[in-house]
Amino acid sequence: MQNLRQIFRRAFVRSENWRGGRDLLAALALFIIAVLGLAVAARPELEAGILSIPTLVLLLLALPLGGRRLWLRPGWGMLMLCLAVLLMLPFTLVAQVFGRVDMLAILHHAGFGTEGMTLAGLSVEVKETLLSLGIFTFASFWLLNLLGAPQSAAALVALLVLLANPLTQFAFGRVAHGAVASVLPTRLVAPALEAPVAPLPDLILVYLEGSEQRYENTAAFGAAFAPLAELAAEAISFRGVGQALGTGWSIAGIVASQCGVPLLPNGLRYGNNFLPQTEFLPASTCLGDILAARGYRSAFLVGSEGTFAGMDQFFRRHGNPTLIDIDTLRATMPPAAFEAALIEWTLDDQAVFEAAAARYAALVAEPGPVALVVETIGPHGKHGFLSRDCTDTGRARISDDLAAVMRCTAEGARDFVRAVQAAGNGRPQKIVLLSDHLSHYDTNGVLHPPAARFNTVMFLDAARAGEVNARPGAMFDVFPTLLEWLGFGAPPQRAGLGVSLLGAAPTLTGEFGAGPLDAMLAGDGVLAAALWQ
Repeated sequence: MQNLRQIFRRAFVRSENWRGGRDLLAALALFIIAVLGLAVAARPELEAGILSIPTLVLLLLALPLGGRRLWLRPGWGMLMLCLAVLLMLPFTLVAQVFGRVDMLAILHHAGFGTEGMTLAGLSVEVKETLLSLGIFTFASFWLLNLLGAPQSAAALVALLVLLANPLTQFAFGRVAHGAVASVLPTRLVAPALEAPVAPLPDLILVYLEGSEQRYENTAAFGAAFAPLAELAAEAISFRGVGQALGTGWSIAGIVASQCGVPLLPNGLRYGNNFLPQTEFLPASTCLGDILAARGYRSAFLVGSEGTFAGMDQFFRRHGNPTLIDIDTLRATMPPAAFEAALIEWTLDDQAVFEAAAARYAALVAEPGPVALVVETIGPHGKHGFLSRDCTDTGRARISDDLAAVMRCTAEGARDFVRAVQAAGNGRPQKIVLLSDHLSHYDTNGVLHPPAARFNTVMFLDAARAGEVNARPGAMFDVFPTLLEWLGFGAPPQRAGLGVSLLGAAPTLTGEFGAGPLDAMLAGDGVLAAALWQ
């Protein structure tokens, strides 16, 4: 505190003697610049554009006024500040891309890798991240030099940056949440299964990347959702499925809806967190396990690397379907079509839907039930992936027009469903369309608050066409709902932590509320250990 008083006293005294307070004016300009840089870095909803003209004007004011004193040699305190900024850089980039930082997702990808995904197509976010943190760092350096601050002052700023780091906040939150009383381990149950009635229906699950219900907002997105609304008229629509902790990224949404559990990290709290994970959720009975036991021939189709985030390990452990990913499609598609469909590290939704339709047609040529799981990419985050059949060049590309991307993916999904229905030629079918998670990006307040946002979940069912189910739930409630709907388990169906939305029993979301449930999930090491043991 004594050092801080000396700094401010020195600044005040100098302001009386320094050429009419020019240094004080420079210090104020540098302080504003530093605050702007840190604000843009820490708050992804702020546009980086506020760093352009205002920052340039302030720099043109501060640099001449400060002169040589701004460029003193950095000491140990400044080196600590640079280190703290570097530690914050990857999390700032994630926030710029997805609008938020999901530490459970980061921990999962740290363990299972991000093979196939690169920074290609994220040049704008990379530039904004480097610009905001760079401006903050240089402005802090100049300001501390101008004030004649001791090295301990720079170290104090470094400490503040470290405390603002999402990783630090997550660690503190994990410790705090550890005291939250949780009953979740006692609610973890295996599904109660029954012998299904023959003939077994074909099952087609289509995960529509980030295609939550907010795209129904015609004022913001026009008719982007119209093709899916057409299918909703033929389906049971579940309107209250929110996003619980551990279900907010692709593999997590898939796991929750097929195993009835959130994807809590296998690490950070455990002694074996650096060991290779060879068994993906070994304690859980998942949809793939049940289908395999009933003789289903299954396939999982995705336009990116099948190894991404451990998807191949998950499906290999639970049902072992045929994996069709970008490597498979590279070998089967005409080279020109493959190149036209390629967007950086993934193929467009058109390629995935076409391959899935062809795969289904081949599978139904032989007797026995079929299961098909399809994962799209479309409205992925701040920038979407527009399929080539929706561009004027015939080549797929990244697009900032999320309405156009959503419309394109929705049309592809509708046309795929129609193709599957036609290829079934009277076979019993159960078709499900659902978002794998909420949209990664909130476009400047267009969306509702997260607590009021819901996943798209539709079960095509001619006997219950147009039915709306608004019971509050989470993605892990989709699994027991699906089992009951398929006739694999009698009501009241429970599985994992999920409760069937077709019955009257309260879900965990309905019983505790979304916020308290997330707090329990965040601090429940016993539950995480039970899932990964």
